[in-house]
Amino acid sequence: MSLGQSFKFNDFSNFGVILSDWGAEKYHFLWPKSSQNELKKDEAQIYLNDYLLTYPKALHSCHVYTINQKTAQGLFPEKLAKPISEWSHPDKSLYQRHFDSAFQRFETGQLKKCVLFAQIYAKCSRENFMNLALNNLKTKNKEAFYFAHFSKDSCYWGWTPELLFETERRSVVLTALAGTQTVNKTKSMIEDSKLVEEHRLVMEDIQKQVNQELNWSELVEVTSGSLKHLKSTAKLQNQKNVDLKLWTELLHPTAALGCFPRIKLKDQEPHWNGLERGAYGAPLGIQVEGEMQSVVLIRGAFWKEGRIKIFAGGGVTPESDFETEWEEIRLKFKSIKESLNV
Repeated sequence: MSLGQSFKFNDFSNFGVILSDWGAEKYHFLWPKSSQNELKKDEAQIYLNDYLLTYPKALHSCHVYTINQKTAQGLFPEKLAKPISEWSHPDKSLYQRHFDSAFQRFETGQLKKCVLFAQIYAKCSRENFMNLALNNLKTKNKEAFYFAHFSKDSCYWGWTPELLFETERRSVVLTALAGTQTVNKTKSMIEDSKLVEEHRLVMEDIQKQVNQELNWSELVEVTSGSLKHLKSTAKLQNQKNVDLKLWTELLHPTAALGCFPRIKLKDQEPHWNGLERGAYGAPLGIQVEGEMQSVVLIRGAFWKEGRIKIFAGGGVTPESDFETEWEEIRLKFKSIKESLNV
């Protein structure tokens, strides 16, 4: 029996998760134990939630099938996906209200940093959304993690550069990723005081959450598509009994996606002025063969009730300029649409 014959995608697409490693050298396909798929299965766990961590039962036992990139690309027949047309425009006036609200909180000392976002949307059938997602398995992206989640009522997929944490044997590796600049800018990001401060606050936030002094790696620029970011990592050695749900919820959301100092998740929602973010910026984690990986769902497309949405966000600090931040949002929308081929 061939791989394609043994993999029942219709069953998988009712509830399934795909998550690659960095650079998509390997893909993990995960589905419920009730599935009738006949592939050789290993035991695994998935952590699925929305940004607000609404679902208390977010951890699911499942089966996993791990394959390399070439095999993943040939797993499904070529699907003719229709290009998305007539995208809405991001609402600049709404973003301005978010921005003004953030500066009121900066002035009172309540916050030192927050992340503001905007959205665009278009009509899209679930079938076409699925075809777009599967076609992107054939994309060679060495600078991100591929993620996808399919269910009957909502789906999402994309390429995220942001890792919340991962394990390496008995170590937990933490990542601070913050600051954005287009690749065609020649000025070093490390010379930009606003970007460096934004990144420093993310490191400080993570260190407060783990309640340990962290030895961060040297700050470097990393590329993801047409954008660059500042990145550093830290490793916690000799960690026993690491729990996927506990660590994911301990770290989420870092100051790269949320506020600094942290405020309760439920208290963040009123500042979105009615925008429903759902899983945008949420964590997605897996545990396979004892090792864990949890990524942040950004740079993706989200489908529900016949509409596809794309979100773009950026960190704002007291040094931020409105027009500069808005231009970053516009550039991110352009980069995301290009990377997702939509």
